[in-house]
Order: sequence, then structure tokens, then C-alpha cells
Amino acid sequence: MNKGFTLIETMIYIALLTIIMTGALISIYQIFQSVNSINTKVSIQNEGNFVLKKINWTLSGVESIDIPSAGEFSDTLSVTKTGGAQITIRHNPANQSVEIQNGTENPFIPITSNNIQVTSLGFEATTSPVLGVTATTTLGNTVFQTLKYLRK
Repeated sequence: MNKGFTLIETMIYIALLTIIMTGALISIYQIFQSVNSINTKVSIQNEGNFVLKKINWTLSGVESIDIPSAGEFSDTLSVTKTGGAQITIRHNPANQSVEIQNGTENPFIPITSNNIQVTSLGFEATTSPVLGVTATTTLGNTVFQTLKYLRK
């Protein structure tokens, strides 16, 4: 009795193994692509939320504020907080980042990473029902917006 595989059986097993390996490699590639996409979305969400929280912090305890009148936009927000600290937040189109400056003598420091591109940052005054500031920023393709009412 012959023990072993015939040439046809061997070719069938190799073809089946090739099909299984190809399917496994395609699945692994799609998993890696999905993980990268999810990581990018999570990074954009985290950075957008951080920028909005930093803007809200800047607008808390404001003594004076330099913003355009209602209906006009500015890419820079300058405030003097209670106690005299001057804070400026701006969009830097060259670096595609949001930057903050604490005081007038200190340099601007980016508050967004180099991995996420900030395409816009805008501030607008709102007067109804009370004075407030609307901040809108676009990170990647995602728009983030916050409205902070100012207390007198």
C-alpha cells in the first residue's frame, strides 16, 4: 500500500493554504487600517476638546477682552484676567496649530500637536442675550465650537 500524497492532492492543499493565507493577510491589513483611522479620530477629538477647554479657561475670570464686534471674526483672542495676567490665543497658519501666550513678554507655545492640522480658529462676540464669545476651530475635517458667556 502506498502511503503519501499524490501530486493532485498536494496541489489542492497548496491552493487551499494560499486562499486561507491570502484571506488572513487581507483581514489583518484591514484591522490595521481601522485601528489607524480610529486613532486619528480619537486624537482629533481629544485635541479639539483640549483647545475648547483652554479657551473656556482663558475666558473665565476675565477683566477685559479684545474681540471684534458681533458679526466679525478674529483668529486671535486677547484677554486680561482678574489679577492682571494677559493671555492670548491665536491660530498660527504657518504651523497649522493653536498657540497660547501667557503675558506679553513670553513666547507663544503651541497647544496642539504636530500630528493634527488646525485649519481655522475664529472668535466672535455675541450680544444676545448677554455678552459672550463664540470660538470655532477646525482640526482635520472636524469642527469644534464653544460659546462662553462673560460675567460682569
